[in-house]
Amino acid sequence: MESNPSSATSTLTDHFLQLSGNVIVERVGPFLPLRDALNLALTCRSIALSESASPLTASNGKPLLQYRASSEKSGLVNELHLAGKVIPNSIETNSVKVKRQLSKAFNEKNVVTLTGHSDTVDAANFSPDGSQIVTVANDGEVKIWSQQGNSHQWNSTTLFRHDTNCIATSATFSPDGQQLVASFADGHVAVWQLNGSDDKWSDLVWLTHDDWVQSVDVSPDGKRLVTGDSDGALTVWSRVNGCNQWNKEWHDDVSHSDNVSSANFSPDGSQIVTSSRDSGVRVWSREAGSGQWGSVELMRTGGFGVDFTHFSPDGRQIIVGFDDAVEVWRRSEDNAKWGCAVTLEHQAWVRSANFSQDGNHIAAGDNDGTVTVWSRTNNDKWDRMLLLGHTDGINSVAFSPDGCHIVTAADDKSVKVWSRG
Repeated sequence: MESNPSSATSTLTDHFLQLSGNVIVERVGPFLPLRDALNLALTCRSIALSESASPLTASNGKPLLQYRASSEKSGLVNELHLAGKVIPNSIETNSVKVKRQLSKAFNEKNVVTLTGHSDTVDAANFSPDGSQIVTVANDGEVKIWSQQGNSHQWNSTTLFRHDTNCIATSATFSPDGQQLVASFADGHVAVWQLNGSDDKWSDLVWLTHDDWVQSVDVSPDGKRLVTGDSDGALTVWSRVNGCNQWNKEWHDDVSHSDNVSSANFSPDGSQIVTSSRDSGVRVWSREAGSGQWGSVELMRTGGFGVDFTHFSPDGRQIIVGFDDAVEVWRRSEDNAKWGCAVTLEHQAWVRSANFSQDGNHIAAGDNDGTVTVWSRTNNDKWDRMLLLGHTDGINSVAFSPDGCHIVTAADDKSVKVWSRG
């Protein structure tokens, strides 16, 4: 029996088409309807689909695995299957083309799951040399994960456990790898110094804030910290004489009217970009000679709180995430203004995203547990690859310095390290 593709479309729109493995599906026309995806499948394999099955199954009873179809390019995937049967590598129809992706891509086969936290993992970041990962969680723990040689095995040590199980909100290494910084919901920021004699973290210093600290970042030269509070305050701290001592250099009580969700330095350290639940994004510049930081509003989303923002490695782009979209903003050639260059649409609320070191890839984590890797093409379009594995919302996404790994932290209490295959 063979189903009419048109009659099955209503069922498909409520489900997903399976795509897994090392294949690209490229949109040729202005839109890739699910009807055309089904036509492609029926063209490649004479498989009868059951319209009444839930979830959608082939006539042999094997379920289709998940893959979201959208008005954007369907994206980088691994290997095209339908009901467990492999679709050939090179097939063209009127609306869609399938071809083998020659370059190595991230995929679900090359992933390591790190477990050890007992609650939601809020942040994960690589060390500058990529050999370690720092993670923090709602259980109040700061963990250091160390890679064992060139293997995929990571061993963990608990650097710190908050005595009241206070939520640890964010953590990062300094660019030279000599400091480790973590923020907590009780208004404290912890700064550790790496002891060169035994490679252990010591000389703990606490920086006190009036409210929950949501975000912390270290300047490229390691001489400043920026922290963002839940009450909308922004603080810049300066390091004293190369020691692990920090003075409050500048503070703004009302940098935003709501929680500062992220605060990050530009690659040259001369600017800071902040986002907030007040729906605003601001770019701050240090005023020469005064030590003050003045800001301009980059954008306002019109009601949606902004969850994150980061500079690109060259400092000419800013990534902004709110609701179910990621926007890439670019600086004009004369550096006079910023403008939105592209909007990358998702199917769920985007919680976190980050650029790769070459600026040609963006990894984003969604509320439904999906990791999306966007890759810029030669014509400045963006292809998409989905990584499925987390079972709950993703709070943090970061590339390794060499771009070969992605680390994600999620509400499912796990950390995953995805590697190019």
